[in-house]
Amino acid sequence: MEKAGFEVVDVEGLRRHYALTLRSWVQALEANREQAVAMVGEASYRVWRLYMSGSAYYFDEGSINVFQVLAGHNREPLVISLRRDEMYAKGCECPPVKGEKSDIQLKGHKMSPGYRKNNPIKKNRPTEVWRHFFDAHPEYLARHYWWAYLWRFGVWFFDHQPIINAILFGQYQALKTHALHACMTNRPKGQLLQLTCVYGSLTPSLIKSMKDDDLYLMDVADVQLDATRQKLSDKEKSRLLAARMNTEHLAYCDNAFSTVLMFFLLHELPSAAREHTLDETLRVLQPGGRLVITEYDQYPRQHFLCWWWPMRILLLRLEPFLDDFWHRDLFAVLSRHARTYNKTLRQVDEFHCFSGFYRVCVFEVNDPDGK
Repeated sequence: MEKAGFEVVDVEGLRRHYALTLRSWVQALEANREQAVAMVGEASYRVWRLYMSGSAYYFDEGSINVFQVLAGHNREPLVISLRRDEMYAKGCECPPVKGEKSDIQLKGHKMSPGYRKNNPIKKNRPTEVWRHFFDAHPEYLARHYWWAYLWRFGVWFFDHQPIINAILFGQYQALKTHALHACMTNRPKGQLLQLTCVYGSLTPSLIKSMKDDDLYLMDVADVQLDATRQKLSDKEKSRLLAARMNTEHLAYCDNAFSTVLMFFLLHELPSAAREHTLDETLRVLQPGGRLVITEYDQYPRQHFLCWWWPMRILLLRLEPFLDDFWHRDLFAVLSRHARTYNKTLRQVDEFHCFSGFYRVCVFEVNDPDGK
C-alpha cells in the first residue's frame, strides 16, 4: 500500500461486529429453513449453517478477525476528520471540524507530562505457561485447567484408569454405570449428545451400548477429541460424530437431541459460562427428551472431605469453580432456562454415592402441555 503512494489513516477491528452479524444470519437462515432447503437442498443448507455458526464462534473468541483499513494518498490533502465519530456521521469526505488541527500542525505534537503520568509504559512480563494454551480456547480453561485438559502429556497421564479412580476416590465405575443406565434405559427415540469428552472408558462403553446408532460428541479442545478417537475401533469411529465447539455456543439446531449427557462438566465452568451452557443444553434438547448429569452433590457439609480443611483447600485449589457450583440449586437453574424455550423440567431420578459427595441426576423435558 505504501509503495503505491498511500498511507494508513485509520484501522478498525470488526471481529465483534462480525460475530453478531453471523449469528443474525444464522437465525434468519433457521427461520427460513423451508425456503432455503427448497432453493439449494438440505446439504447446502447444513453446510452454510455450520460454516456461519463456526465462524461466529471463532470471531467471538478471537481466533479470527477482520480489519477495516482506511487509506489516503500521501501526496494529497486528507479531507477526513480526525475523529472516528465524525467519519461515521459525515462519511470520509467530510471536512475537518472547526477548531481541529491539521495533520501538519499535529506532526510536531508531543505527549504531555500529564499523559505520560496517567498512561505509564507497561513493562513486559514473563509469559505465564497457560498463555501457550490460550489460542482458540476459553480463557478459564487455559488459565485453570491447561495442565489437565490441554497439555498433551497431561491428557495422556490423566486418562489412565488408576489415576481416574484416585481422582474420584474409587467412585468412577459406579458413576459411569449409573450414567449409562440413565441414558440407555427406555431411551427416548432420537439422537444422543455427549457434552464434552470424558477421561476413561465412558465414551467407548456408551457407543457400544448404542449398537448401530450414532453418538454426537463435542469438545472445545482438539487434543481431547483426538484422545477419544484413539479409544475406539474403526467401526466405532465411523459412528462417532465429533465436532469442535464451545458448550456456550452450540452449532446444533433447536430440539436436535432426545438425550444429552454431561459427565463432570458443570463444576469446571465459571458461573457465566455455566449459565450459557445450561441455556444451550435446554435449547437443543427436544420436548420429551432426557438430560443426564453426573456431578458433585450439593455442598456436603458433613462429608469428611469438606470439614477436613486441608483436603477442602486442596480440592478448591484444583477446582476453582466448585465452591460456586456447590451452592447453586441445579434444578432451579435448569427450570429457569427451560422456561426460556417454553419448556418444563422435572426430575425423574437421582443416585447418590460416596456418602452424598457425588450424584447422577436424571431430568425430563416437556412442553407446557406436559407432552
